Amino acid sequence: MQNWYPIGDERIRRESWSVSQLKCSEGDIKAIAPLGTLIAIVSNTSNTHSVGDKDAKSVLRIYSGSCNLVTSVKWYIRVEHILALQWTENLELVAVSANGSVRVYSAHGEHLRTFELHLYGLSGNSQIDPKHIKLRCWGDGIVYLNITSQLLYIQRGFDSTSYRPISLPDFALTITAIGIVPNKNWNDVIIIFSTENGTSYVRMEHIMKCTDYDTLSFYLHKINPCSYTDIVSCSYYSVDGNCYVALGNRDNGVIASLSYCDTRFTILWEITTGTYVDLGILSKGILVTVTSSGIKFILDAVYELTFNVRALCISNEIGGGIRLFSQNSIEFYAVVSDESKHLFLTEKYHPAASLIKAFDLFKKGDPLSYESLYSIKDFDGAYGVCVKAAQDEWDFDLCIRIIECGLFAKSLSSTFTRNKVIHKNLPVEDDIKTQNDISHQYEINSNTLINHLLVIAYLRIANAIKEKPSYIKTNVYQLASLGIERMIIILTSLKCYFLGIRISKFLNINYNSILLEWVRMRVKLGSHLTDNELYDIIIKRLEDYAGIVLSFSDIAEVVSREGREALALSILDKEKSSINQFRVLCKWNQLSRAAAVALNEGNPLLMNYIILEAQKNHNLLNIIALSKEYTLLRNLFIKQSLSSEDNSQIQPFYEHTNDTFNAGLRASIQAIGKFHNKSYAFGTDRLTMGDKDKMRVEDYKEWLSYANGFFGSSINEEADTQSAIEDSAFWHESINNKITLLNLQMEFQSNNESLGSVVGLSLIETLFKLYKVGLFKEAQLLVNTFKVPPNQIHCCKLVALYNSHNINELISMVQDKSLISHFVFVKNSRPFADLIIESLISLGASSFLDPVINNLKPQQQTYWINRINKRGKPDFKEENVNLLKSFGIKFWQ
Repeated sequence: MQNWYPIGDERIRRESWSVSQLKCSEGDIKAIAPLGTLIAIVSNTSNTHSVGDKDAKSVLRIYSGSCNLVTSVKWYIRVEHILALQWTENLELVAVSANGSVRVYSAHGEHLRTFELHLYGLSGNSQIDPKHIKLRCWGDGIVYLNITSQLLYIQRGFDSTSYRPISLPDFALTITAIGIVPNKNWNDVIIIFSTENGTSYVRMEHIMKCTDYDTLSFYLHKINPCSYTDIVSCSYYSVDGNCYVALGNRDNGVIASLSYCDTRFTILWEITTGTYVDLGILSKGILVTVTSSGIKFILDAVYELTFNVRALCISNEIGGGIRLFSQNSIEFYAVVSDESKHLFLTEKYHPAASLIKAFDLFKKGDPLSYESLYSIKDFDGAYGVCVKAAQDEWDFDLCIRIIECGLFAKSLSSTFTRNKVIHKNLPVEDDIKTQNDISHQYEINSNTLINHLLVIAYLRIANAIKEKPSYIKTNVYQLASLGIERMIIILTSLKCYFLGIRISKFLNINYNSILLEWVRMRVKLGSHLTDNELYDIIIKRLEDYAGIVLSFSDIAEVVSREGREALALSILDKEKSSINQFRVLCKWNQLSRAAAVALNEGNPLLMNYIILEAQKNHNLLNIIALSKEYTLLRNLFIKQSLSSEDNSQIQPFYEHTNDTFNAGLRASIQAIGKFHNKSYAFGTDRLTMGDKDKMRVEDYKEWLSYANGFFGSSINEEADTQSAIEDSAFWHESINNKITLLNLQMEFQSNNESLGSVVGLSLIETLFKLYKVGLFKEAQLLVNTFKVPPNQIHCCKLVALYNSHNINELISMVQDKSLISHFVFVKNSRPFADLIIESLISLGASSFLDPVINNLKPQQQTYWINRINKRGKPDFKEENVNLLKSFGIKFWQ
């Protein structure tokens, strides 16, 4: 092969493309995105012709994969103050400056966000000497060491200041370099520390458990006793299944090649060489040194291969190669796989080499092909070699030829299964599936070989992205190692939306993320357009997708994040799913619109969710506003509040919604509850009222007056119904009476020590106590004030006198002719006089009853005389023993 160059037993493949001239000067900071899709270069303004801004200190230029200028951005920080420049996994550009500020830019130079690293503790305003910082940035995070504070920080991702500090006293002072071995799994990332005493490594999973050097020392594993200043690794795994690391010391020229496999490092070789500018690493541990005159490949410390090409910058590629950028070309170097050597090198006899020769003869119709095919004994192995070699090939026509050769071998094999290839060194994967799991389905690593169907699929993708607009030069193995998910992210970041959708449709995977990114960019670039104009553009362009594969709610969320709320609401109105509509509206705090959706849906659960969202932080303003529009929400909130243990919000809710009647009713209930739910009984230990008791009564009266104010205003409300006005008037009068009763009770209790505690009792209970202790004038005052009905007065007085054994007053009552006509409906409607007589008989005062009985009718006289006579006999049985008891129960009820 013409572009293969020998180095020992291995071969180096060299691919080259002519591109536009790349503007780059010595001292510039450079960063190359995966697969060479973008190149970012930061230069001082002194190295540029003009930037049009006197305050600008440097210029960021981003070039495409063909080295065409994409954008140019003025920066207000000098190149010397930039600690790192790195492309992330999502194709975002991260710039870390010496003041601890991290700025994140899009693939087109748009500033996305900024956050601060904890380089200075609480203050990040001053500059720090880069010599006091050891920093290593890769696509998933940052590891940085502040030598002054002796703290190591691990920053995961570039979205926030999510960091892990580790104290490394003394050990931090000896660190000369920090290296990273990336991995798709965060826990499997390897951190390499080179110190003055040697080089060690630790897994990310273990270091995240550490807080200081004592715990870290348990997980550190020694590599060798040498010290280095540069640590470079390949991105993920190489074609042979190992990960390789290059170590170098610029001071003494020592370089070493390491292999990482099965969680341990192996030193392949170490030599002393001259000075170098940069280091790189290939598969098989081939180390690359970049000098001012060219690049040198070193294998096993013995074999060397030199190319006289002036490298402006290099990057270690996924799969174990390097991509080199010079003034007018881009070059790619990688180790030729063993399968490719088996296929094309004559000195490496293999059935696959015989197969491809026989296949070429067969296509020409040469009879000698049959003899050659007959000599091949292992068609299975030949097929596997062809599929593997096709992945390694950069010439797509040759790749197709190799795949055809492999399929020819498959058709001749009698041991092939229908869908899988069995080969001891080549594990296999099933045919292309149609699921949408893009994370694993179209992704390979060192232990997986895709079959010819997936190779053809990747080949079509690689052929589609090599030209405009993406200009991504790659092969099948690199593309499969990168993964389709990351490939789609890269194309989306490059604004190759249509190409990304074509690839997604081809592989039958979800492409909603591409559509949403197009919507975001369209809205951002359409700041000069009205909402109606943008609405027409978005709906028209997405008419084949929106509402079918992409929900309008997702589109609306993207539009809302760009600050076009009115446009987002217009798009959300087209959403057919009520649940999606409701979810997004609640997320935007558009609770009124969400309540309308819930009402149309007829789902009380959604209304309950709105209530929960509306009263966050115990803020009633949203609930009050919503309750005025939606009666269902109001009723649900009231029901929930009343049934809740903490019902403190219901009173202010009534007040703010002008529900004066319920506000007064609730205030009355609260007043009564506060008055009666005290930890001590009212006046139980003393006969007179203390100061605390008086204060408590005054507080009770104040609460009642407060509640009565609502009823008073409700009576005057013209908008209320007649029934509501009548109810309010009833409660208004009742509370006024209660306040009057409290005043009288306080007066009675203060003036009569024998009365005991009556404050807070009901009117009838107060009358009962007054009659019981003989305060008849005070009782009459209550009767006159509250106009108590005669029946209630007499019944209450009768029970009180009976309980106090006041026979004289009972006789006075029975002699009162005005009471004889009163009937009380208890126990067969007995006359009231009978109740008094029965009370006197029960108290043993029969001798006082003769004048009373003589005034009764003859029939009644006979009844009571017989009854009195029977009480003196031994066999007397009381017939009406429960009469007064039942009367008392009836009375109190």
